[in-house]
Amino acid sequence: MLHNGGHLDPPDPEPDGASARPADEPVTAGDLARAVLLLVAHSPKMFRTRSPYVLGIPAESLTGIHEESQRCLAWLGAQGPRGTVHSWSAVVAADLAARIRWRALGPRRGSGRLLWMCEHLATAPLAAPLVPQMWRAAHTRGVGAPDWPGTTPPTGCALPDQHYRQLLAGRRRARS
Repeated sequence: MLHNGGHLDPPDPEPDGASARPADEPVTAGDLARAVLLLVAHSPKMFRTRSPYVLGIPAESLTGIHEESQRCLAWLGAQGPRGTVHSWSAVVAADLAARIRWRALGPRRGSGRLLWMCEHLATAPLAAPLVPQMWRAAHTRGVGAPDWPGTTPPTGCALPDQHYRQLLAGRRRARS
């Protein structure tokens, strides 16, 4: 997994012929965590099944890695508005944290904004059942970003109408 940079298929050779990781490099501490995070980032479909194994690794042994990394990345993502880290780092960290949290949905790179919106529409106590429902509904309709023009809340939205409109207005202000 590390040799292929988390991609299931071998990547195209680098111009200099080097791979993401030399095949004969010894295994070191943290390699399993790196491999798992690379899989979430580059091969999200691996986590859409309820299989007890992911590429021969017991899925149970990955749970701690997912939980810890998601917490750390979410914290790093939350630092962006505070200006304590570069904004690019915060955006990438928040995106990956959301993709890890909702890995069973198989979100691809850049899906963090839509996942963020689904989480806010569902509210924290109702996120577990509603986020997957809204995610699937959005993808069925071809919606890949949270910036839609309508003012009618989507099915499954747990926010009152006024809060929904405030959330959309905040998204519009953030984009401008």
